[in-house]
Amino acid sequence: MPSGKQKNVVFTFEEEVWLRYVQKIESDRVILDSLLFSGTDGDLTLYNKSKLCEYYSVLFCLEEIMYKLADDDLYDSQTKSFIVSEDLAMQFSIFMQALVYSKEIVTDNNCSISLH
Repeated sequence: MPSGKQKNVVFTFEEEVWLRYVQKIESDRVILDSLLFSGTDGDLTLYNKSKLCEYYSVLFCLEEIMYKLADDDLYDSQTKSFIVSEDLAMQFSIFMQALVYSKEIVTDNNCSISLH
């Protein structure tokens, strides 16, 4: 039986970590722009193109979430962190998992999203 005590959970996102995520998203977008939209994708199979497009789409959604996380009204200057709602934390978690999964599929099909 519940004791009546409410457990409060606070989600935070450190500013430094937030910045690293945003930089990685930008870096991957530049690579994907080159692979998908520069006209040099002749070596990509149709399957790999479709998986890169999925990755690009998830990357876009994750970037939108990252900017929602960075709400100035919810910034704690003492901890240099953003206070994040449970809903937004869940969205971040889901899209991060989708991004990792998408990248694994692309990598497993011998298509790299890394700077060489």
